[in-house]
Amino acid sequence: MKLSNKIILSLLLATSALTLNSCIVAALAVGGGTVAYIDGVYSMNMEGNYKEAYKVALKAVNDNDDYVLVSKNLNSENGSAEIEGATKVDSTDFTINIKKLTNNASKVTIKFGSFGDQAMSSTLMDQIQANLNKADSK
Repeated sequence: MKLSNKIILSLLLATSALTLNSCIVAALAVGGGTVAYIDGVYSMNMEGNYKEAYKVALKAVNDNDDYVLVSKNLNSENGSAEIEGATKVDSTDFTINIKKLTNNASKVTIKFGSFGDQAMSSTLMDQIQANLNKADSK
């Protein structure tokens, strides 16, 4: 093999190794916003203020027989909220964080356990979004 081919191959391998070692990112366009899954954290920007997002997220946790509410906190000073819970089956902890983006938009993030669980996060986010849509239609 020529020296130039070896250099190109080496550069490709080095670039691939660096790229594959970076964080895993998945982003999907869904209905009203973009969903991202980065480093085990599932996030979505939603229409509605953070207080409304907090109420519907709390309802999603309370209405689900698989979850136990551990703590909740609504902070009006910095426009944020946090809900902590656990699953009943294996006591996996989860956190829902809500941050005010604008008066009519919020960012909701969910993380299950230490490393995240995309399927469980997606299911809970779907429940939150459905509750938000029901609240908007009233």
